Amino acid sequence: MSNSRKARGAARHDRPAPAQQARHMAWARHNAAELDATARACFTEQGRAAIFVRSGDEWSPGSVRARYITDAMARELAGGWPDPATARMVASYDPARQFILIVDDPGGTTAYKIRLVPIGRG
Repeated sequence: MSNSRKARGAARHDRPAPAQQARHMAWARHNAAELDATARACFTEQGRAAIFVRSGDEWSPGSVRARYITDAMARELAGGWPDPATARMVASYDPARQFILIVDDPGGTTAYKIRLVPIGRG
């Protein structure tokens, strides 16, 4: 994992398997510029939230679609965040330096607090 793309923590009832977590982080690194731009722009427009991605069985770079989910949207669409730890992450991250990535794939749902790439260092 590069120094500019670092998962600060993961929330989930069962921690993801190392291979699954490695796939998630590889995808996040591959899509870092887009994820960072989305997190910055959406926070400015919509406020605190998380980037939610869902994947099928294949976790290839082009097979995943991301969506910015606010707290109100999470409550409306799914009755809230996946678990209390994820809700705490969303409520406490520093949007100037971090964003929350929630990954839903066949292995389960996992939330990561990820450091933004400093502007000018992508």
